Amino acid sequence: MATRGSILLRHQCYRILGDGSAVLAAPSERVTFASVSFLEEGEHIGFGHVGSLDELRAALDERVEILGPNNLYVLQIDGEFRRVAARTELKQEPPFEKFADVLARDERRFVFENLSGSLVCFYFPAYLEGVNTGGWHFHFLDDARTCGGHVFDMEMVKGRALLNKTDRFIMDLPHNPEFQEAALENASKEEIKGIEQGGE
Repeated sequence: MATRGSILLRHQCYRILGDGSAVLAAPSERVTFASVSFLEEGEHIGFGHVGSLDELRAALDERVEILGPNNLYVLQIDGEFRRVAARTELKQEPPFEKFADVLARDERRFVFENLSGSLVCFYFPAYLEGVNTGGWHFHFLDDARTCGGHVFDMEMVKGRALLNKTDRFIMDLPHNPEFQEAALENASKEEIKGIEQGGE
């Protein structure tokens, strides 16, 4: 069984339901794909007003260029947000479809306003395309642990961040017939952009 979208923060995993609400995941629940990291001490960054996700991405890209664009990075931003536009997808059952097809039918979008919470962010360098899509990935969970999702836009009032460079990763592959028989050809760049950035 595959669960709805999930976010792991401070050692607890939350499922994001179709209305954007967050609930603690049961230990028996599973996800089809996950990127997980320990956030160790790294570079502290303060943010003032950030008007959009594109503006935040540009600021983070500048830091990556200085620190080294071929590394992996994990970032947590705790802040106050005027607006967070996010999404999730409904629970899926076998036989599983391509993610782009799932989003076309079962994506749910929502906007949260005037709340505090955390952005959980991963950066994958371009040469790891295929392991994950290159660039930044953003997810949100509010401080009350009541709502969240995959972020495709936001406006931040202020925030404080911890950026951690990751020097290695371990990839575990599934051990089931569905994975062995799956067609794993690369999606088009346009399709990937739509999946990651919430393109229409």
